[in-house]
Amino acid sequence: MIMRNLHIVTALIVVVGLALFLAGCVNSLAPSTENQTQNATPENVTVEEELIVSPFSAKDGLNNATSAITTLYANSTLVQVFGECDPSGKSMQWQYSFNLKSAMTGYDVSVPNPEHRTRNTKFTVRRSLPNQWVDSSAAVSACGISGECTLEMNGDSPVWIIISDTQTCTVNATSGAKLN
Repeated sequence: MIMRNLHIVTALIVVVGLALFLAGCVNSLAPSTENQTQNATPENVTVEEELIVSPFSAKDGLNNATSAITTLYANSTLVQVFGECDPSGKSMQWQYSFNLKSAMTGYDVSVPNPEHRTRNTKFTVRRSLPNQWVDSSAAVSACGISGECTLEMNGDSPVWIIISDTQTCTVNATSGAKLN
């Protein structure tokens, strides 16, 4: 009887300890309520955002990426979006690539990240994406596969290219139609 009670008490201690640990981790991930920018340089931009802790679509993270880059460069343009999509077209992280043509510089912004880090990249001549495009969830749904999801211009049209372990699929990002 004493051994049984000891096992129950030990189990309760482990459960309570785990709950307290997880509660502390969740609270430490919560963003600050103050909206501030620190060390505003291309290599280190900090923008407060709502922390996204579950997979999200490419459009769901776009506002956070745009806020981070326009803190430095209001005239930058989005040229590419990349993420590892699950079957619902969502990813735990998206990388948004911007060009600043006036400075011949490219910048990558990763979301989510409570402290956006922009990375100065080599400028490549890429056409800007239009403001309106179908979301990653619609593109993955049209293809029926998941994997590496890239949104970029192909000629005059924005396209989603989705690459799984065995297939590649392209979706017109204006209409949402599967191209191959």
